[in-house]
Amino acid sequence: MPPEGIFRLPVQRSFLLEGHGTVVTGVPLAGRVSVGQTLEVVPGERRCRVRAIQAYHREVQEGRAGHRTALKLSDVSWKEVRRGNVVAEPGFLEEMNLVEGRFACLARRPRGVVSNMPVRLHVGTALGAEASRAAPADAEPDHENTPSGEFQGGPPT
Repeated sequence: MPPEGIFRLPVQRSFLLEGHGTVVTGVPLAGRVSVGQTLEVVPGERRCRVRAIQAYHREVQEGRAGHRTALKLSDVSWKEVRRGNVVAEPGFLEEMNLVEGRFACLARRPRGVVSNMPVRLHVGTALGAEASRAAPADAEPDHENTPSGEFQGGPPT
């Protein structure tokens, strides 16, 4: 996985390590992060600083895309960061609750997808938010559709 781009790590776990503070783990999707760098937790726009980095259970000075990574963070409580949040370079990501995209209805789904049918979307490590409406109207099995949805139960990032 190339390390280019804006650093972003979908949080898989967040916990308090006695004597060390807040730790978040995950696999960065892009970019690099260094000790001392300022990051932002999205949603919520909480700023934090990287105190230490581990990759594959070894202390390193830099984390990169595709490597299993643990970040020790200051200025943020482990309770403020949860699975599904994204830790990223400040100012590049924003919270949203409306999405538009394209999907293909699988042939094995005999009834297709009908207008206003709830659709679940998983983003990064988020557990999934449910779209309250999907438009345009219907998608037959084995065909594509371009829905938009408004998410209930927490926005994907």
